[in-house]
Amino acid sequence: CEDSVTTDKQLVVEIGRHQFACMIKNTETDEVEAFELFQLDETPQEWNDVFYEIRQYSTILQQFCSSIRLFYNFEEAMLMPGEQKNIVAAEDHLSLLYGESEWHELKYDKIGAKDQFLNAYRIQRNIHELAGRYFPSHEVHHVYAPLLEDVLSGHWQDSKFMKLQFYSHHLVLVLINDQQLQLVQSFEYQTAEDILYYLLNTAQQFALPPSSIPVEVSGFFDRDGELHQRLVQLFQTVHLDE
Repeated sequence: CEDSVTTDKQLVVEIGRHQFACMIKNTETDEVEAFELFQLDETPQEWNDVFYEIRQYSTILQQFCSSIRLFYNFEEAMLMPGEQKNIVAAEDHLSLLYGESEWHELKYDKIGAKDQFLNAYRIQRNIHELAGRYFPSHEVHHVYAPLLEDVLSGHWQDSKFMKLQFYSHHLVLVLINDQQLQLVQSFEYQTAEDILYYLLNTAQQFALPPSSIPVEVSGFFDRDGELHQRLVQLFQTVHLDE
């Protein structure tokens, strides 16, 4: 952000494997004033070129904002109980799940009342360094953090609940069962059948009939599409979060 100073504007940036999104939010009214989405054709090898080109084409990034919030949207993350010992063990757990890497940095978000959850994640070092260069003094989190905070604040007492947040090539699934947060995970998909497989497989893993689960949907989702109709047929209720 560069031009005139506006103290009520917040820049929100989300960086993922397939997309780079920018949004300007009015901190006084909580309204979104501008939004840009850049689709990445494939997993970038030269992130320096991605940052540079987006900065050249974006009109949002030419404005000055009083604060910057940056969210990483990569699948290399895992939710753990919030004990201090898990902060120390997080790197080993992530290496076990996704393989060891000397090219990543470990980060974590504390989530929920009294920090009862820890979302540990890792980010490629070159991406994090570029983000620091292009977006100085930013506040950084994983995209799971605000999603889980929202789910827990509104549905913590629900016996069963599933949240689906859709992106162009992947979705994030959050599951509550017996008033317990059971799962948050990203799934890559190409077709509606892929999505239905992930949802039904998740329900089966937790021995939950789909007809017993209310579902809330947000993100890039066609309310008039076939997937919406299939979800309505399978699950208890399907609510579109706007």
